[in-house]
Amino acid sequence: MLCMQYYERLKGSADPAAPDTSAKPADISSAIADEVAELQSHKGKLFVYHRVNVFGLIYIGFQTPDVHPTPSEVVQAAARDVLKTKQCLSK
Repeated sequence: MLCMQYYERLKGSADPAAPDTSAKPADISSAIADEVAELQSHKGKLFVYHRVNVFGLIYIGFQTPDVHPTPSEVVQAAARDVLKTKQCLSK
């Protein structure tokens, strides 16, 4: 996710919501069920996004209110990179 890339770049830390890959399910159906449950859960994730029914637009919220860098700092960093490189890392 683009926001997480810039958040990590500004904070200088590893992904706090990185999945734990140490325990692996025995069969493929369990692995798929675990993956789907993880994708549907917002627990432990820094960002949550909401579709707003406008083509190409989503609202991205931070799960924790007192986070640094702030949401506006993350967006400003992404915008500065686009201005500097004339390229966006995401669609």
